Formats: sequence, C-alpha cells, structure tokens
Amino acid sequence: MGAGIMQIINNTNCELHYENPETNHKFTLRAKDKDDNTHCQMPCSNYHDDTIPWKITGKSIALWQSSGKKITISDDDWQFWVAGETAYTKNNEGKHYGSLGQGGKYILKIDEVIDGNSKAGGLTIYDYKSFVGNNGKGGAQSELIQWAVPNVATLLFE
Repeated sequence: MGAGIMQIINNTNCELHYENPETNHKFTLRAKDKDDNTHCQMPCSNYHDDTIPWKITGKSIALWQSSGKKITISDDDWQFWVAGETAYTKNNEGKHYGSLGQGGKYILKIDEVIDGNSKAGGLTIYDYKSFVGNNGKGGAQSELIQWAVPNVATLLFE
C-alpha cells in the first residue's frame, strides 16, 4: 500500500487547485477570506486518502494557484519528490524531501510567503494526526495545526 495525501489546507489569498491524474481526484479550494482570519480558520479539503503516484509512472499530483504555476508531487523510492519552478532562480527543478512510510498519511498546507523581494507559496508537509480537526465547513482550525510538527519539509515555490 502506497502513501497518501489526506487533506490540503489553503492558507493563501488565492484559489488553490489540486489534481491527481492517477486517481482522478481533483478539486479547487477557495481563497482564505476575512471571516477565516476572524475565526482562526483556513480553507481545507475534505479528508480523502489519495494515493501519491510513483514518479516512475510519469504521473504526479499537481498543485497550483490562480497564477497557473504548478508544483508536482510524487513518490520516488519512498521519498517525496517535489518539482516546479523555484522561487528566485525561476528554474524548473525537483528535489527529494523526507521519507514516506508504507501506508503513511500526510497533510499538505500551502502558505503565502512574502519576503520583501518576491511573493511565493510555501509548502509544509505534515504527518497526518487525528487531532488536526475539520470544522465541518471545510475549514481547519489554525490553532490545531500549530500543534503538528512538519515531519517532512517546508519549502518555497512560486
């Protein structure tokens, strides 16, 4: 049994798109709005165990914001393989991050990162924990996600 993505959390002011061609699972998450900030929530997908495609198959999960720039995620020999246009250099490259457990479950959170020079997205990969809550309206409680520790990586993409 391969590893899976359980949930996507959108902590940005842009719509976020998700597509897995191996499982045909796709959706769009709304942008974070003023009410989310007021109630300490972030838009998130419903829980769904979506298998991460093996890199060798040529398939990968695609994540992109309204700008259209994509990052792709696949499983390469039990490690996350994340590829896309990198912040600052604009090169299209890929890199291994962390390790995947057989049958492991993960949550991906996309943040907006503004460092004064550019605006990018930050991807944080969390090991799935049952205490990460969903309020039933597609919103993760931000105070709960703060308890989770990224087990794999935090990285920038544009």
